[in-house]
Order: sequence, then structure tokens, then C-alpha cells
Amino acid sequence: METIVGEWIKTDDLQYLRKTGQKNGHGVYEVIEARCAEDDYVLCSGSISVCDYFDDDNSYNSYCTNVINSYYESVENFENNYKDKETREQILAEMLFEETFYFELSYRIVSGDDIEKELEKEVNLKK
Repeated sequence: METIVGEWIKTDDLQYLRKTGQKNGHGVYEVIEARCAEDDYVLCSGSISVCDYFDDDNSYNSYCTNVINSYYESVENFENNYKDKETREQILAEMLFEETFYFELSYRIVSGDDIEKELEKEVNLKK
């Protein structure tokens, strides 16, 4: 279930996303996510510009196609699941963010006991 916090949508237990604009006809999204790392979490944040994952002919580039296939088995399955372009781009931004290494993003280590509080604090800082 999606919970709205200001402009942020809670897309998963430990993930928030918001659309921040458009670039070349595709959405730009900011994502904040906590990733499990043994007893602690890595709290990551960053921006995904969906247009960066398209070729000049406006088709998914090979990296993007591989990411889609890893979640949905095929581009066709993915597109059939999300007919609405806005929803499809949001889901695509989530997948691309999840496949981005934490060290390519802004991140910090957070105690597992404090993760939900720290995640909400991060979201509230960026309202």
C-alpha cells in the first residue's frame, strides 16, 4: 500500500520515491531506500533519470532491458503489467535504483534498531 508523506510515496517497507521533474519526455525520480547489510542498514538516496536508460530511438537500452528481464522475465510482461506510462516509469525508476550500487549513491550506515526512524527523518529532511 502506498503511503503519501508530502510528495513522497512509500513504495515498499523501506523505500520512498517522488517524481521531481521531466527530462526528454521521461520522469526524473528521487529515491530513498534502506538496504539490509548484516546487522545494520545502508540508507541510500539518489536520483534516477529514466531517459538515461533509453536509446536514441526511444526504446529501452540493453542495461534497462536486462534489469526489466530480471524482475519481469520480459519487457512484454513488464509493459503488460503496467499499461499506464506514469506508473510504468515509476516502477522502472524503482528497479533501476535498486540495481544501483550503494556506493554510487549518497549513503550512510544506520543501526537496524533505528532504521524506520532514520528513513522517515531522511524523507522529512527532503520535503
